[in-house]
Amino acid sequence: MIKIILSIFFFLFTIKGFSQTLTKDTVINDPPIGCVDNDTSRVFTKLEIEPEFPGGEEAWIAYIKTNQHKDLAALNGAPEGDYTVMLIFIVSIHGVVENVRAETHNGFGMEEEAIRLLQSGPFWKPGRQNGCIVTAYKRIPVKFVVRQQ
Repeated sequence: MIKIILSIFFFLFTIKGFSQTLTKDTVINDPPIGCVDNDTSRVFTKLEIEPEFPGGEEAWIAYIKTNQHKDLAALNGAPEGDYTVMLIFIVSIHGVVENVRAETHNGFGMEEEAIRLLQSGPFWKPGRQNGCIVTAYKRIPVKFVVRQQ
């Protein structure tokens, strides 16, 4: 009887241990077995395959257009013009966006809005080096257009 209870407990514990803890709705393609760089202290800057927003650049632009607070900069007093916020961040082996910071300083709330957009988006497709999924830096622009009405 004790063996049966222990077997059931072990089985349930094993299932729980293998369950996925990621919460965003992104499919991450599994690399070949033994081909994930789990060294979290190593972050690549140049890769064979760069990290990518799910669906590519067109999907990133569509995501920005749909979710950006378009009038934020104008409401904060930004002069009319076209602005670009450059973001740099890390994409983990699980596609999680981490350590986001702006490289530009346009002001008027643009950097904060760009960071909000990136952090509230879906997981990214991680980068690959030598066929293996790795943690990597990524730079990406976020455009703002301010027009007086």
